[in-house]
Amino acid sequence: MSSSRFSIHQLGWRPAHAEQLTAEDFESCIPARVVCVQRSVLSVLSERGEISLAAPLEETIAVGDWILLDAMSQQFVRLLQRETLLARMAAGLEQCMQVIAANVDTAFVVMSCQEDFNLSRLERYLALVREARIEPVVVLTKADLDAAPESSIERVAHIAPGVRVVALDARNPLHAAALLTWLAPGTTAVFIGSSGVGKSTLTNTLTGSQLRTNGIRAGDGKGRHTTTARHMLAVPNGGWIIDTPGMRELKLGSAELGVRTTFEDVEQLAARCRFRDCTHQGDAGCAVAAATANGTLEPRRLENYLKLQREALHAAQSTHERRQAARRFGKMQRTLIEKRRWERDE
Repeated sequence: MSSSRFSIHQLGWRPAHAEQLTAEDFESCIPARVVCVQRSVLSVLSERGEISLAAPLEETIAVGDWILLDAMSQQFVRLLQRETLLARMAAGLEQCMQVIAANVDTAFVVMSCQEDFNLSRLERYLALVREARIEPVVVLTKADLDAAPESSIERVAHIAPGVRVVALDARNPLHAAALLTWLAPGTTAVFIGSSGVGKSTLTNTLTGSQLRTNGIRAGDGKGRHTTTARHMLAVPNGGWIIDTPGMRELKLGSAELGVRTTFEDVEQLAARCRFRDCTHQGDAGCAVAAATANGTLEPRRLENYLKLQREALHAAQSTHERRQAARRFGKMQRTLIEKRRWERDE
């Protein structure tokens, strides 16, 4: 057990969590927050300190989750409802959601000013974060290696108006301190982004921890994959940081709200199209195509909007189909049970 002790309020406990507890829960259980998930083992923090326990088979637990433990045995009792959940579609052909982090206030979308700089990928991350109703902040690392970081900031600001952008050297404590604005006591932020962009370096700089980091690969300037598990770590001023493994493939789920919010400018143009079902791909009276033709809308941004829109719609349809199939299977089971009862009674 760790010697570190935190009150549940220091861990990020909110009134919404307390409202989920019954009188019996208050007497027989203790709340704990999940700070690390490694395969089938959870590390959790409570007012009693840190313990490890087996992950429950019936629940999918994320770093940042609040769970109840039996006060006597300190075994898992139940998962509390999340305030926010950051999740993506699992990589590969399997159509299932993969949780990233729970009960997060801010998502730092980390991208390098160097070879990793990619606006289409950034839009994908922003759609994911906004779908979860989490505040996004774009963090541009390796700004010390960029001759003109202001240009990168302007390009991000152009496609993400209203989103704060911070350019920094992840190794510099004075630079990293700019992120403390979003790390007030009891709040939680998550770092998300590709491998090697400096998420673990930033975590080390902010928390004083020593998560393993690797250098830059010769030849392409990209960082090597470092973090292999998700960790939630305390920042000295009272906030919490969740470091996550780099995402080689980020597939959106049914993130229709996130896509609409991220491409609000395109949505506003689409509202002016002559036909409500305009596909924005050569239709007559298309305001979106007109904006692309006159330079108001960048073709790359329109192409990415259509791509993410199709992806979100496909995921939504797949989810609906799975639910429909589950309902049909349940109905079939109930019918079979009733038939067997009738045959037995006969």
